Amino acid sequence: MSNPRLYRVHVAGEPVDGIGPYEDEEQLIEALLEINRNSQLEGELTVHVYKTDATPLGIGRKYLGSISGGTVLMMGEVDEERVRSR
Repeated sequence: MSNPRLYRVHVAGEPVDGIGPYEDEEQLIEALLEINRNSQLEGELTVHVYKTDATPLGIGRKYLGSISGGTVLMMGEVDEERVRSR
């Protein structure tokens, strides 16, 4: 893995219990599809993206920014050019 990433799903600015975090983009997209199918969550779905050093503790974790969950679903990937730091 050359660019290890960690993805966390938030709704209305808060982390979602029992969903994620994900180290694999495909697992993230599958989870977003499932959330979209069930649509039980209220508020804007956001994916927070972190660059990691791939250690179990994530000591070298750096926040890169966030992207709309809808954008990830529409594109089928996390386009890092669209990830925005807030």
